[in-house]
Amino acid sequence: MRFLVGRVSPTFVPLINKMCYSESKTKGFSLIELLIVVFIMGLLASIVVVGGLGSERNSLVKADAQRLALALKLVRRESLANNETWGLFVSESSYAFALYDDERMAWYEIESGEFGPNELKADVYLRVTLEGFETEYSDNTSAAGQESNVSNTNATQVNVPDIFIYASGEQTPFEIELIPNWDGKSWIVRSDGIGDARAHLLDRSVPNL
Repeated sequence: MRFLVGRVSPTFVPLINKMCYSESKTKGFSLIELLIVVFIMGLLASIVVVGGLGSERNSLVKADAQRLALALKLVRRESLANNETWGLFVSESSYAFALYDDERMAWYEIESGEFGPNELKADVYLRVTLEGFETEYSDNTSAAGQESNVSNTNATQVNVPDIFIYASGEQTPFEIELIPNWDGKSWIVRSDGIGDARAHLLDRSVPNL
């Protein structure tokens, strides 16, 4: 058996060489181009991190507002069930409930349990509005203590609660605003004195009802 071997065209060899060495002649990235890519990637990463931190902080403000509204609702139920008068003390970044002792005519702060002192998790400060009186807290003073018409049963006490919750189901009409210490949106906890406290994101474009 014989094999026929054809002749290789003279133009075929240069063509193969061109194909083999074409990749080696491809231009790579310059150092400046690589630095630009690294800079852009770092910038995008920082934007994602900052956005994530902002979202987390806003979530903490929302959670604090909802937790306060729920606590006020539960205390109101407790007051109705046990025929007791409760109060809420508000400071710059915390709040605490107190129970009124009719016999001793004194307030006793709840020191533990679900109604114990509560420090806000978010980096905010509180602003309380009671029947036209507005206070931004920078210390532990009580706004209610500066109003003579809030309660006539505590005239002998210097510190009285900011908000009263009565056994009848009524409570002091109030607004408690949680104001972030950064450029974030506030949350507000509000009650008209009859309904339960509710928390919602404050929209300054909508007038208060």
